Amino acid sequence: MDNEHINFGQLLNESINTQHSVVVALHNWINCSPTDEQRYARKNASEYILLCRNKKTSKLDLSKTGINELPPFNLLNGLLHITKLDFSNNKITDIGSNAFSRFTNVTEIKLNWNGIIEIHDNAFNKLDRLKKLDLSNNRLTNIYSDEFHELHKLEWLNLYNNNLTSIYGYFDGLSRLKTLDLAYNKLTNIYSDTFTELERIEILDLSNNEIERVNSGAFHELTNLTMLKLSYNMPLTKLDDRMFDGLPNLQHLELCYNDNLERFDATSLCNNLPTLSIYLQGTPMRY
Repeated sequence: MDNEHINFGQLLNESINTQHSVVVALHNWINCSPTDEQRYARKNASEYILLCRNKKTSKLDLSKTGINELPPFNLLNGLLHITKLDFSNNKITDIGSNAFSRFTNVTEIKLNWNGIIEIHDNAFNKLDRLKKLDLSNNRLTNIYSDEFHELHKLEWLNLYNNNLTSIYGYFDGLSRLKTLDLAYNKLTNIYSDTFTELERIEILDLSNNEIERVNSGAFHELTNLTMLKLSYNMPLTKLDDRMFDGLPNLQHLELCYNDNLERFDATSLCNNLPTLSIYLQGTPMRY
């Protein structure tokens, strides 16, 4: 969010086309705040909502306003033209069901750097045009397995630095996804069908987890994969020699500082993929 000074009262006066229900919703949302800090934060956010309504901008930027919840539906009436939503760097802990269902034209949502603990079922319902979703740097431990299943146009998903222990079934239906960041979570196992529907995936980051086992078929369907990061998974002791079969476009493989990895036949892999660069700093390897 930029630092442009906005006068709340002036914006209300200028909003001659603003529905009375929206104005009431603004005041109610501000005045029901439990603390002075949140009243100030919600007033600040409301000013930017009004500015967005008045100027018909395509982006609603409420980042760094300090709000601890998403604005209610009735406050966002008339913003169907919005294509980008930015709620990053706030204090939001909970994303409710159908939280964004009125933003049917939105292509990008940023929810990074909040304190999100829970995402309710169908939170991203009706977002048929969404291409980018950033949920990084939150406190998620679990997500409903079908939460992303209707996001058929999603191309970029960032779940970096959460507390996820399992991702089984999360990515079914995401056939257009190209980039998936799962680094700095607490994943322990990667099963053979975890990524099978990610037929267009190009970049996959699984580094800095607690992975102890990767099923030998986990990556076999990822024929467009060019970059795979598996560094800093200390419990990992073994990778099957045929683990990376079926990855004809793989160009960048990171396996750094997997201290307990017993062996890895890098030479054979490079012979099969002559354009591949492998990074093995701090990891034992067998020639």
